[in-house]
Parts: sequence; C-alpha cells; structure tokens
Amino acid sequence: MNKLTLRRKLFIGFGTLLFVLVLSGLVGFRAIVKLDGAADEVARKVTEKELSLLLMEAVFKAECSRNRRAGPAGCRPGILRHASGASRPDKKP
Repeated sequence: MNKLTLRRKLFIGFGTLLFVLVLSGLVGFRAIVKLDGAADEVARKVTEKELSLLLMEAVFKAECSRNRRAGPAGCRPGILRHASGASRPDKKP
C-alpha cells in the first residue's frame, strides 16, 4: 500500500464508489422492471375477473329473459346487482 501514489489511491477510491453507485442503479432498475411486470399481471387478472362477471351477468339476463314465460321467480333485479358486486340496497355501508 505504501508504493501506491496518491493518484492511484484516489482512482481506486473513486472507482470503487462509482462501481457501487452503478451497481445500486442497476439493482433499482431491475426492481422497477419487476414491479412493472407485477402491476401488469394484476391489471390482467382484474380485467379477467371483470370480464367473467360481465359474462355471468349476461348469461343470467339471458336465462331470465328465456324463462319469463315460466314466471319471474328467480329473476329479481337484486340478485343481478349482488352477482355483479354492486352494493345491496338493504344493507347500510
């Protein structure tokens, strides 16, 4: 260590600092990329769930309109609101 000049010591010190800074930036960038992928996956799952609820509601409406001749026993609007996730009118928030 005694044979190193001041210039070399400064170069090693700042080089190490620069290396740690670049490494920290790369780790942060990788974390942001992973977080973005996870957010996209969550958005896809939410969209999938919304579409399945819309499909379930459409099937229920089709069944109700097909069964109107037999009577409206199972086709109440409250059931449709409950199935789609809307709040029920008889419950207080």
